Amino acid sequence: MEKLPRKSGTAEERLARLTDRATIDPDDAEHQAMQLQGAERDEALEALVAELAKTDAVRAARIAGSIEDPVKRGQSLGFALAQWASSDADAVFAWLEATEEDERVKASVERMALPALAEVDPARVAHWIAEGKATPQATEAAVVTTVQRWVQKDANAAAQWVAAFDDERLVHEAMEPLVSLWTKQEAAGPAKWIEGMPAGKARDEACAAYAAALALTAPEEAVEWARKIEDPGLGAATMKRIEAAK
Repeated sequence: MEKLPRKSGTAEERLARLTDRATIDPDDAEHQAMQLQGAERDEALEALVAELAKTDAVRAARIAGSIEDPVKRGQSLGFALAQWASSDADAVFAWLEATEEDERVKASVERMALPALAEVDPARVAHWIAEGKATPQATEAAVVTTVQRWVQKDANAAAQWVAAFDDERLVHEAMEPLVSLWTKQEAAGPAKWIEGMPAGKARDEACAAYAAALALTAPEEAVEWARKIEDPGLGAATMKRIEAAK
């Protein structure tokens, strides 16, 4: 096995040689990185993850799990799992289910892994979030990304999911991308769904989002939808958005 002179050259030069070695002999590169100490070891492992994730995401995830610094470990694991998701979503969901990482690290992983999984199977990510499996820190971003992907495949299913949220903050964050993208695909698409919604926060948010989506192309119709908003503050803010779009 070729040995990398650990003390020759600067840390940057040693890291560059190690990264180059990864493309030739990843086993050797990993072994050499593991022999380093402290911050230099973590930096070397990070570099290997970045180099290997696109060609061998399984190895990259395993290497990332050896990084001692929790912030760097979470970021590297997230990057590796995001790459892995495109080829084996089941394995990534299984990893998330089984991991014993603390919530901070898991949240860092989810911020990258869940959007990548939503590209593959947004409905499954939606169910994952609905079952409370995502960390609170990653949930909001995951909801928005999932909505953006799901509406392209099944707008009605995505809409029903968003309307069922108990958390008003999530309703607010998810409704606009849902309705905006849906309107771009089909201008009249959201109308029937919104009309069938019961009065309340979700319906008001949907009306506001639809009014905003129509403001440039159909301002008079946008005003009609804004007038359906029962919350006076949201209604006034939506009218201002319509005026600003003219």
